[in-house]
Amino acid sequence: MLKPMFVALAALVIAAPAMAQTNARAPDWARPILANDAEAMRLNRPNLVAPEGGVAVRLTIAPAQGGVGRLVRYDASAAGASLGVRSFTGHVRNGWMLWGGEEPTLRAVTPAKKAELDRLARAAISASLLQGEGSRGGAAACTDGELAWLEVADGVRAATFEHRCATGGAAGALIKAVSDLAGNRDEEELFQSGVAEILAADRAFAQAAQANGVPAAFAAFASHDGRVFQPGRPAATGRQAIAEAYADWEEGAVLQWTPSGADISARGDMGFSWGQWTLTQTGAETRRGNYMSVWRRDAEGAWRYLANIAN
Repeated sequence: MLKPMFVALAALVIAAPAMAQTNARAPDWARPILANDAEAMRLNRPNLVAPEGGVAVRLTIAPAQGGVGRLVRYDASAAGASLGVRSFTGHVRNGWMLWGGEEPTLRAVTPAKKAELDRLARAAISASLLQGEGSRGGAAACTDGELAWLEVADGVRAATFEHRCATGGAAGALIKAVSDLAGNRDEEELFQSGVAEILAADRAFAQAAQANGVPAAFAAFASHDGRVFQPGRPAATGRQAIAEAYADWEEGAVLQWTPSGADISARGDMGFSWGQWTLTQTGAETRRGNYMSVWRRDAEGAWRYLANIAN
């Protein structure tokens, strides 16, 4: 009885593919972030793949209460190792948007750190396959801390783990090591990046008013539930109402504005800009005033104004 079983097991080992890949379905909260793994998309392999003799780790981390999430990709072979980080902003319920550019931020991996990560990656796979350590998705819902979706593969084996505010076990050790090496983008860097995005959106808004006309620009840059507050008029809510509010715009009248500054929320999905405007009309004295626009990222990551207020 032993010999046929040994032959069957040997056949399975021989038939094992040279490239192992993870194939577990990622949790809902992780999928929008994983869709930005450029290397996987380039190879048309949404699942993590490691070359024979090498190790690959993909770690998706998101704060349960919203904020800045990360997609960390570690790839190692005999030739060396690389680790890249992409940052996102958003919330588990509302989705995630890439923040800080499409190219990953690269972190240096020393030979000693490579040896440590390779060892922890293989230990995590063994813990899954031999000791039954696996997904913790059945744990109580995470109300604070970070959610983690971990994928690990070597040449012939692969494993996946979902941790909800948990860092124990072999997978927890790997999560901590990869997360520590990846680090967070400096908060000031993220803040300045978000402020620059809002200022750019406001300037594009002003340029569109010159190129396409004020009514078209105010309707196009508004959120679906955006509001415009004009002096002496009731607030116009929604793109259609905003377009109608400017339907009687005087031909030849020129409205110009320049943002002076901006601020952004810690989560990176809302902010506001402020500045000065001028209105020039035929046969009338130029009028001047101040404005503030409240901005919100939409589902595609574009900034749309939620409120535009002028005096």
